[in-house]
Amino acid sequence: MKNIDYYTFNLRCTFGRLKPNIMKKLFSVLSFTAVFAAGTGFVNGQTNIFPTSGSAGIGTISPNAKSILDIASTTSGVLIPRMTTAQRAAIVSPPQGLIVYQTTVPEGLYIYNTSGWVAIAPSGFNSDLIPGTAGTYNLGSYTYTWENLHLGNGIYHDGSQLLGVSSTSLAFGKNSMDALDAANNIALGNDALSNITTGNTNIAIGNESLSFTTSGSRNTGIGFESLNLLTTGIDNTAVGNKSLNVATSASFNTSIGANTFLFLTTAAYNLAVGCNAGYNNLSGNNNAYSGAYSGYENTLGSHNSGHGYSSLRENITGSYNTAIGYYAGSVSNSFTTGTFVGSNAYTTATGVSNLTGIGNNARPTASNQVRIGNSSVTSIGGYAGWTNLSDGRFKTDVAENVVGLDFILQLRPVTYHLNIDKLSNYLGEANQDDQVETAARKSKQAMIYTGFIAQEVAVAADEVGFDFSGVDYPKNEQDMYGLRYAEFVVPIVKSIQEMYTTSTQQGNMVADLNDKILELEKQNEQLMENISAINELLGIQKTNEKLAITIQQNDIAKLEQNVPNPFSNSTTISCFIPNDVKTAVILIQSANGVLIKEIVLSAKGHNQVQLDAESLPSGTFSYSLVLDGKVASTKTMIYVK
Repeated sequence: MKNIDYYTFNLRCTFGRLKPNIMKKLFSVLSFTAVFAAGTGFVNGQTNIFPTSGSAGIGTISPNAKSILDIASTTSGVLIPRMTTAQRAAIVSPPQGLIVYQTTVPEGLYIYNTSGWVAIAPSGFNSDLIPGTAGTYNLGSYTYTWENLHLGNGIYHDGSQLLGVSSTSLAFGKNSMDALDAANNIALGNDALSNITTGNTNIAIGNESLSFTTSGSRNTGIGFESLNLLTTGIDNTAVGNKSLNVATSASFNTSIGANTFLFLTTAAYNLAVGCNAGYNNLSGNNNAYSGAYSGYENTLGSHNSGHGYSSLRENITGSYNTAIGYYAGSVSNSFTTGTFVGSNAYTTATGVSNLTGIGNNARPTASNQVRIGNSSVTSIGGYAGWTNLSDGRFKTDVAENVVGLDFILQLRPVTYHLNIDKLSNYLGEANQDDQVETAARKSKQAMIYTGFIAQEVAVAADEVGFDFSGVDYPKNEQDMYGLRYAEFVVPIVKSIQEMYTTSTQQGNMVADLNDKILELEKQNEQLMENISAINELLGIQKTNEKLAITIQQNDIAKLEQNVPNPFSNSTTISCFIPNDVKTAVILIQSANGVLIKEIVLSAKGHNQVQLDAESLPSGTFSYSLVLDGKVASTKTMIYVK
């Protein structure tokens, strides 16, 4: 008690002038403190609870030299201040390092640092969740990473598994991956991968995602009921609510968007991106759709590509189609091998194939047809002429039976305006209020076109028996007449050839006539010489000169131009036959040299022949005067019905 007496002496010296009753109370407190100190080891100078240096100990007389305060107990702990969240928050200017226990949710220890109040260990914290390796744990620095997460058999709530692990698989959610036998699977959501047995490397995120999968592998389902009924399929990816919802054994499909491939069951190698894309596809394979409602109605069609909102939307069974653009390839429910590029480029015909529409509102209407642009287009061109295949190696049954002048003379060249509004309505083009489009329509409707009417060209070809390829006849009720103007070059060339042949023949005839005229002139000269000699002998030279002139003028063969020319009903041909001619005929030939009619002339001198048009086909003809087997003269006449 030496230490107690020492403290008592000092206190008495210090407070010696205090009143006796106060001194008595103070002495009692100090005596109690001394007794407390003696009971806790603070005796004989072995330790001091308020050391100026070294360590202090509570419950130990040998505090750790590295600690300021060492508290030791096997029956009790340290109790720090306890308070609610509101009370903690009400502390004014808390110092860094201040620690309190929060009694309200979330309960636990909180420390104040430069970032504010931070939870140290929330209520229910399991130290087994602390990551790390080799006994080293790093939770306070972003420079460290969690090496391993040890969960045992999982985390449960109310008897249902919330998070579980098995081998290399991870499951989170009620009944998720219940079997827990497969490897490398991840299931997040109630009933996700709930029936997996041997399948591996699957990812299921969302309630009932891949819930029926047993042995399927490498599938990814993200979204409510995505790949819900898949059992054995492999390499499928489904992202979105009910994506690939009823697929059972399908494989190699990618489906992104709500309700994509909603009814696909066993098909493979399909792609759908966009809400309701490929919605009704049942068993079609190798389809690719991007854009909401693209390929929506397709059930059995395969090898289709639709890109753009509602592209190929209404095609049900068609295959090998390509559509790019808003509503491209829609409307018709049955076509194959179609290609459509452009907004609202599609066909209204059904059961067609191999058709192409390029451009806004492009409308092919029949099989094996290409349409570029819409009814508002005013110019199509480029920097080179259009080339048609014309390789003789691939041509058979070549025949020179093209009809020339007979066909060309039947044609009626006209000028006209196009009724663009009527045409647009007939084609079913989408109504657009675009100012540029409207201006183009007005400009095109005001334009004066030069050409033919297809129906008239068809009639003209039939009348002359010409199977003319320049007429594009309608293939169905939606299709229209058309003309391939380039095809007109061939009959025009034939016409030129025919006219050249006729001109050559006429030239030959003229040359023959010139030769005959020269011969006649020589004969006339000789005749005149003879007449002069006779006249001299008879003394009637002057009279005979006049006679010779008359004979010379009146006894020469002559062919007149037919009147009228051209003619439609009948025409008259006049000619003169010399007295010395034994045989005389008029030959009528077609433009290509075919003999049409032969008229025998028996009278000498002046003759008139009336030709009835009913016996002739419409066209251009030549007629020749033939005397004693030689052509004396040839002329041309035209018959127009």
